[in-house]
Amino acid sequence: MSHITLDREYNPLDLFTNPPVNQSLANKIDSFYAKDTQKKRMSQRERVFLTIKEFGVVSDREIAEFTGIARHLVPDRRRSWKDKIEFVEAKTDPITKRKVNYYKIAESENEES
Repeated sequence: MSHITLDREYNPLDLFTNPPVNQSLANKIDSFYAKDTQKKRMSQRERVFLTIKEFGVVSDREIAEFTGIARHLVPDRRRSWKDKIEFVEAKTDPITKRKVNYYKIAESENEES
């Protein structure tokens, strides 16, 4: 059970006129939505691209495993890079034993980096 400290003593009759404020929680929420914090957060789309760039040829299952993004969301994030990511081949995944597609960064993108 967590202990919440309020900045003043709680009075139930005062609830609607001056509700108590959990100042530490309010500070956490404010800092989460601060401009600097939002700029530092990497989107799922960016994480997918950087994973493919770092690991080379990968399947959707491997992307999900490396990034922590749910497996069913990976194809949509990958498709958003349609001009920068290309299909390599379809082969059997060694873990799932199913035929899956593998992808890599497009050649034109490798030349620019």
